[in-house]
Parts: sequence; structure tokens; C-alpha cells
Amino acid sequence: MEQPVSLLASLSDTPDYRALEEAVLGDVYFARAIRFAFERVGSVAGQTVVDMGCGRGHVSIYFALHGARVVGFDVSEASLAEARELAARWNVADRCRFLACRSEKMAIGTHAADLIFSRSTLQYADRQEAFRECMRVLRPGGSLILLENLPHSPFINLYRVWRRMRARRPEDVAYVRSIRGYLTHAEVRRWEDQFAQAAHKDFHLLAVPVIALRRKYRRCPVVRAFNGAAERLDGCLFAALPFMRRLAWLVAVVGFGKKADADSTGGAR
Repeated sequence: MEQPVSLLASLSDTPDYRALEEAVLGDVYFARAIRFAFERVGSVAGQTVVDMGCGRGHVSIYFALHGARVVGFDVSEASLAEARELAARWNVADRCRFLACRSEKMAIGTHAADLIFSRSTLQYADRQEAFRECMRVLRPGGSLILLENLPHSPFINLYRVWRRMRARRPEDVAYVRSIRGYLTHAEVRRWEDQFAQAAHKDFHLLAVPVIALRRKYRRCPVVRAFNGAAERLDGCLFAALPFMRRLAWLVAVVGFGKKADADSTGGAR
């Protein structure tokens, strides 16, 4: 039996592991959200984890190294090929299976997963259909992590408009058109009802411009200090004025203990 190891536990001091850990836990945009979620999940040792929109597989490999059996899926065959190569390089290919499919129609059996993880995946899907599929694939009592974009961030919405206006190349136009919409707080509350316990937290309002700088000047201590101060200010603002949370950029949602009737309701209203 796998020994429980926290998802936030560092497993090695090697440069390769540190780079993987940085890619997962140090992501400029999602670091605080993913830590919020992983703190609450604890260990995945011996569990079957589905990684929605797994991309090149960094999070999938991270789960596998922490003792999980992982099924990752994506629509990009090129990304899936990289994920398989990464799994082989980390000697966890026997723990990882990578599939080509969409969130609305997962090529995964009913009640096959103990945990489903999604990072910025639902914006490309029919969210209601994708959530129904999550409830089908997730076993009763299972857990769900969603790290998703919200629709009302003023800074991000300016960027979204700019991105649409400057899209000229076919691949850029295709990307903009692939975005179906963003998770809402009403959906968060509705979906949380499908679990015995749930928690969510909003991230990034005033910090958004600083995060953009940090992406370019990742190692600059001054930018890192400003980023930390902006995140703390956001936390104080959200606590003092809860209505401001609807202007956040990202939300982390963690649901524990999927209810027995969630398969049939799927959070639909």
C-alpha cells in the first residue's frame, strides 16, 4: 500500500525535480490557487486521478510521483506525445495513461476516479456537459479540484479584448474562438452542492498587472515583493468587501465526498 505523502511535500532536491515542482507549484498565475487546493486534498497515494486538459503532463507526472494512478486527457496529440515522453523520463509510465478526448465526453469509465483535477480547462468546454461528465467519472465520495478563470476581472477583460483585436494568424483566431466562456460564482455554488464538503477561494484582482510583470521578470526580487504585497492587499480587500470577489481573475474550488445523487443531477438547475 502506498504511504500517504502530502501533495505539497518535496520528494527530491535534484534539479530536475525542482524544475518539475516549480512548473506545478510555482506557476506564476496558479501557484496560490493550486497550493490552496493541494493543502486540502492532502495525499493522493493509491488513488486514481483524472487530469483534465493535461497538456504536456507536468501535473500528471507530479500526481504520479506522489503515488497516484493518473489518467490524463487532452485534445492535442502533440501535447499528449510530450506527456508520454515525460512520464517515461520520470519512470512513471506504468502509472500514467494519456488519452485524446474532450471534457464533455471523457473516454473513461463510470466511477473510475477518486479525484478529478482541472486547471483552466472548462473555458474551452460546454461547462454543464463537462461537469456532468465529471460527476459520471467520479466515484461516490470522490473529490474534485477546479482551478478556473472567472468572467469579470477588469484587467483580464481588457486583455481579452486586446487579444481578440490582435488575432490575425489562423492559429490565434482559432484559439480565441475556442473559448466558450468562463466559470461563474453561481455555478461554483451550484456545483459545490453536489459534495458533502466544499471550499472555494478567489484570487487576483489588483495583483493582475504585477503578475504580468512577474511573468517577464520572474526572478526579480523587487517584482516578487510587489507581487506578494498586491496579493496580500487582494486578500484584505476580498475579506473586507466580499462583493469585490466577483472581480477576481481565478477561483479554486475543492469538493470532497461526491453525493450519491450527483450522477443524476450533475449540478444542473
